[in-house]
Amino acid sequence: MPHTDRISEAALDDVAQEVGKRLPQLLGSELPPTTAVAITASFAVFDLSSDRIEAGISNDLDALAARTGRLHHQIAVDGQPLLYARSVLDHDTRTVEEVTVSPTAKRIDAAIDWIDANVPEDDLARLLEARAYHLLAIWLVGDGGKGRVLVVEAANRLEDLVARQLHPESELLRRLRAVEPVAGIDLA
Repeated sequence: MPHTDRISEAALDDVAQEVGKRLPQLLGSELPPTTAVAITASFAVFDLSSDRIEAGISNDLDALAARTGRLHHQIAVDGQPLLYARSVLDHDTRTVEEVTVSPTAKRIDAAIDWIDANVPEDDLARLLEARAYHLLAIWLVGDGGKGRVLVVEAANRLEDLVARQLHPESELLRRLRAVEPVAGIDLA
């Protein structure tokens, strides 16, 4: 069964405390004291830029995707995946930069369930974003660096990639190179 990078309990506690402070504001009401809130999964986030894709220098995501330094945290409220948080390491403390109530949390949770049920290998699971293609995927890296992706969300023109199946990373890159990226300027 796939695994993620190890994250210390102290770091997860930092994230949980910061998220907990924001929940009443995000969910629009005071939460009952019996509300169960949990971080159910955390992934290292990798960015796949259109410049690197279009350069065509490799069919290997490991050579093209850049570690962002951010972690993605799935947050369940009373067992339901309602939101996610993004955090960064800031002077030995994990600081939350974003907390979002979004259907994306439910889609990622469904992808995790599918992977747990269908992927017996002990691959490393990462979250891959290709924002210029509106693509979000779970990237599984196996022994020898061989990678596969399960697309969670994608732009309409790539919608057929969202089917519950693993795609070799070379197939994903071929498909992305065949479509125009969204025009925009990344100010980050």
